Amino acid sequence: MEALLQTCVPASFGLGGKNVLDETYCKAGKLDRSQFSIDFHPHDYGILDVIAQTLLQDVSQTDFLRNRGDHRGVLAELYKLNIYSGPSGKFKAHVDTPRGTRQFGSLVVCLPYSHQGGQLRITHRDSNTFFDWGNKSDSIQWAAFYSDCEHEVLEVTSGHRPDFMKRGGVIGFYCDHLYAHTQEDTDDIMPYTLKGIDMTIFNTFQSLGLVVKACPVLGMDDDLEDEEHITRAGTQFHGVEESTFNEQYKDDVRWYLKSKWPHKKYKNVAWLNGWGSNNLPAFYGLAYGNESTIMCFHSKAAILIEVPAYDERMAKELA
Repeated sequence: MEALLQTCVPASFGLGGKNVLDETYCKAGKLDRSQFSIDFHPHDYGILDVIAQTLLQDVSQTDFLRNRGDHRGVLAELYKLNIYSGPSGKFKAHVDTPRGTRQFGSLVVCLPYSHQGGQLRITHRDSNTFFDWGNKSDSIQWAAFYSDCEHEVLEVTSGHRPDFMKRGGVIGFYCDHLYAHTQEDTDDIMPYTLKGIDMTIFNTFQSLGLVVKACPVLGMDDDLEDEEHITRAGTQFHGVEESTFNEQYKDDVRWYLKSKWPHKKYKNVAWLNGWGSNNLPAFYGLAYGNESTIMCFHSKAAILIEVPAYDERMAKELA
């Protein structure tokens, strides 16, 4: 690594049509693609296929694109090698300058080398996604994003600090696509009918050896929830139900959930996205009292990933 660092030159960046050197903004070494060779290509590892499935618009669903007759695919072109070394290697928030009319995004590949810090942060509107690749590993890590996404490399220090879910937990992802998940036969076809990014999320975490499941998640009125940060996930996909409740409808609803909508409670699920709008009625209820009220509870298809505690993960990796 030291020999490679000595070969690098300080990395510049584009600003106002010029290449600028400013280590307060970007501190890294670089090699242009003509200065090194590597036997890694993302196509060989299926990375380009995943990018095509998640970032390219599905031609079959869009008449405008289907009628063009063009071949649509992803071609990755090697640009350069950047090395961010501790202490203080970084690249502050910026947006890549497209290098052609056909460029629609960037692919960042992290070669395996143990380090601390240096997380990649990608921002789009109000959404932030962090990639922490500091763990010592023999695996290639990567991230792909559209060209208009702001991104930065946080400051690299040194060493190694495992801080991802030390005690384990559950990661959640609300499905991006709408599914008829309240039909009686949905449990027979899920997760096999997941689409696009939903299937990518499911397959990616499953390939890591984690327990992954697709299930309905119930949206609850705040008035009915006594415990904070609780997620009710169905043990299976349920059809739409109807019921009636008396004046003590809160207790009735809780009883109904236990008997008619079997579920498991998860506390403090780390959701990767928000609830969104792709939800369907799960059950209706007519609450009787001084005034009759129609209640409707919605559910949403989601993906839950169970992450073991850090010690358990390390023991499995070393086994």
